[in-house]
Amino acid sequence: MPINCDLQSIPNATIQSGNIRYLGINISPRISELLKLNYVPLLKSTEDDLLRWRRLPISLMGRVATIKMMTLPKVNYLFSMIPTKPSSGWFKSLDSYISKFLWKNKPSRISLKTLQQTKDRGGLDLPNFSNYFIASKLQYISKWLKPNNLDEPWLDVEQALCEDLVISDLPFISPTIKSHRCFKSVNISSSLMAWWDFLKLTKSSLIPCKLTPIWNNPDILQNKKMINFTQWRNKGISQLEHIIENGNFLSF
Repeated sequence: MPINCDLQSIPNATIQSGNIRYLGINISPRISELLKLNYVPLLKSTEDDLLRWRRLPISLMGRVATIKMMTLPKVNYLFSMIPTKPSSGWFKSLDSYISKFLWKNKPSRISLKTLQQTKDRGGLDLPNFSNYFIASKLQYISKWLKPNNLDEPWLDVEQALCEDLVISDLPFISPTIKSHRCFKSVNISSSLMAWWDFLKLTKSSLIPCKLTPIWNNPDILQNKKMINFTQWRNKGISQLEHIIENGNFLSF
């Protein structure tokens, strides 16, 4: 349905005031209810499934494969469809149910953290669901950096929410961006928080870096205001790499 169109102009359109279910997702008028409506039932159904399968004569590797084939796709689907991240308690409960399934409700012989390592590091490639959530959001970061508005029309919407900022600059601005109005967008905020989690997980830092934006950057202020020299921007000078070479400021 076109944005901001008159509902009465669409024939046979019905108004739904409550929750609806679409493509397997329970949708509420309030974003805050999405977690309760979707992740809680999924956690319960996963617990029931793993409890039912616990007594099956399956090896440890077979049980890991079961998680990959039966549980991971369902969880990944919600990760890709719902922007908000489940609570840490949700992930802990899911890991607990998986551990009980792997070890048939007996004390764990190998920690989940070890099993989640790759095989060349002594693990069994057991899914780390928290990392899968981060990965599902990083795909949007990659689209910000190489926007193709023809294939991804939603980029126009998110760019409009950024107002004076360029969406491809957001990953290279520090968490001070939280004070900007664009952070009120649940899609933008969840993607950026996943990006910061990824940087922390990999012990990386991109603030500052050569791609750090100069203009309209809340980290670069003059008289407590962001700066924006239009003439410089029009000449292609927009990032630190354009004014610094070998650690020194260029002269113009």
